[in-house]
Amino acid sequence: MIDEITGLSTTNITATTATFNWSTLPGTDRYIIKYRRMDSTVETSWRRIRASFPVISITVGGLIPNSRYKWIIRAFHDSVPTDFSGPVRFKTAAAPAINQQNKSSVKAAVKEFVVYPNPTTGNVTINLTLAKKQSLFIKVFDVTGKEVYSSGEGMVSGTFSKQVNLGKLSPGAYFLKVVHDRETEVKAIVLKK
Repeated sequence: MIDEITGLSTTNITATTATFNWSTLPGTDRYIIKYRRMDSTVETSWRRIRASFPVISITVGGLIPNSRYKWIIRAFHDSVPTDFSGPVRFKTAAAPAINQQNKSSVKAAVKEFVVYPNPTTGNVTINLTLAKKQSLFIKVFDVTGKEVYSSGEGMVSGTFSKQVNLGKLSPGAYFLKVVHDRETEVKAIVLKK
């Protein structure tokens, strides 16, 4: 019989991200992690992630602020799966207030991250200064966590600037997320008409 995965925990929980952690299970080839939202009025389907050994944590994004989630995990030993371990339950943080400047720390890989104008009537400019060459994705989410814009920018380094047109969206609050080398930076933006 194959052992159960232990050491399950959820850390670094923000309004839209969380890190799932577990202890190494000797002899494991890969892990399958499944997670879903628990407080929706509509049954949400499981989202599935695959992680290869020796990974023992993974960060997920696109979560909905102030919501309850659960995740489970199983390991594979020579293509033989364990039972799912868990569930591990957690709640995401509330979304930051619109007039509160986002104070998430900018990682060493990003020297500068500026979004302007904010508030905006449609176009926003994103300026980044990256310390090293890395993959870059830009995403925008509404306050319910629905992705309303996504763009893969490929491998970039140095100074990066892009204008994003949000003019077709409804007025309100949005979260602009920049994902680079498994790190995430988030800024709250307000769209006015």
